[in-house]
Amino acid sequence: MKKVVIFIIILLLIFGAFAIFQYIPKDYNYEYKIDKFNIVEKYDKKNKVYTFNIKNKDVIFDYATEGKYHPGRGLITKLKLKDNCLDVTLNKLDNFTVCQNKDGYYTKYYNTKDESKKSSTYEKIDIYNLNNHSYLIWNYNYFIGINEDKKEKLTLFDEDFIKLNVITKYEDKLIVADYNEDNIFKKFYVIDPFKMKTDTIKLDVPIYLNSYFLGEYKDYLYLFDVQAKQEYKIDLDEGLVYRNKPEVLVNGQMEESSVIKLTKNELTFTYKESFNYILKDNKLYYETPVGEILVTNMDVDKLVYQDDKEAYFLVSDTLYYVHLDKGIKKLLSYSEWQFNNSNIYIF
Repeated sequence: MKKVVIFIIILLLIFGAFAIFQYIPKDYNYEYKIDKFNIVEKYDKKNKVYTFNIKNKDVIFDYATEGKYHPGRGLITKLKLKDNCLDVTLNKLDNFTVCQNKDGYYTKYYNTKDESKKSSTYEKIDIYNLNNHSYLIWNYNYFIGINEDKKEKLTLFDEDFIKLNVITKYEDKLIVADYNEDNIFKKFYVIDPFKMKTDTIKLDVPIYLNSYFLGEYKDYLYLFDVQAKQEYKIDLDEGLVYRNKPEVLVNGQMEESSVIKLTKNELTFTYKESFNYILKDNKLYYETPVGEILVTNMDVDKLVYQDDKEAYFLVSDTLYYVHLDKGIKKLLSYSEWQFNNSNIYIF
């Protein structure tokens, strides 16, 4: 009886080890066929990226998407080719459609334009769709705050400013230097874009307003003071400002820089990303490891914000939202954006 129990335990251990091994991420290259299409499916465990090469005798489509590792292979279950577009149905991953012409890849909604009707107007901003987000828009003297629950004017300063330079998003808050001071500031304003409330954080070291934020890294905000020629890292929780050597985050890794570089150029931290929205010649593209996808035929003036497959962009005086797999929505229109679109923040 004892031997039987030991044997069962050994079998369970072997089975458990095998099951665990199956779920350990690993690179792979898998070829299979659906209907008349030959498919090469690859997984890059380092970057957590799936790529698909799909072809028949007439066309070739390449596509890439981020996703956690799945032990199965042959994730595509159905393909449908209509005109220039290929609909792809997958198991475990989001379905997608990719279109192609002689100029390259484009989205299935490339030629569409959201003609939604205006729902309301606040502070001369026409509202079409808020997309369940909060918006803070600088209006020279105050922020216009808009979300599904609140619409508020948030006044911070005594004078008008065309553009705010010492300002950044941080942990679902907007951090703004105190522009009421002459030349230097000793505190930050902290705006909650959901409650439309403002708080302050006093700093233990004064900083010149001729500064700019580099980015955030490991619970610190990094800022370069151009006038003092000094980089700082700031602990917002404690209001403590630390002198820091000249360095910037490049693709997720800290690298040495120099005061000269930081003074001549407004450098920003960069993070390693396999996928990005980019603007080229006023055209919006989604950049992937296997090529670029043209998102819309509209001439885009500014890429305001992006997160994963989502992006917010301006066309003249109108703010749009796009999700790569779902399409485009018209959000807000504000005539002032034709002249000044510097400080628009989305949460």
